[in-house]
Amino acid sequence: MRSACRNERAAVWRVTLRKAPPPKNAFVPRCAWRAQVVEKLAIPGVRRLVVVHPDTRRVEGVVSLSDVAAYLFL
Repeated sequence: MRSACRNERAAVWRVTLRKAPPPKNAFVPRCAWRAQVVEKLAIPGVRRLVVVHPDTRRVEGVVSLSDVAAYLFL
């Protein structure tokens, strides 16, 4: 009976330590400065930025981390 209690506590412990996965997408307005784009991409787990129109919130494009790296280094 003692080992069953220990296993239950271990299962609860594992569930409470689990964190939600980081976001992989973030949103920026079309008029965002390059510095804002780089700041958003610096957030751990963010790989893509969804570009939206500031008034209508319609999606206008997607910018990935590799797009920004190619722009900066090529």
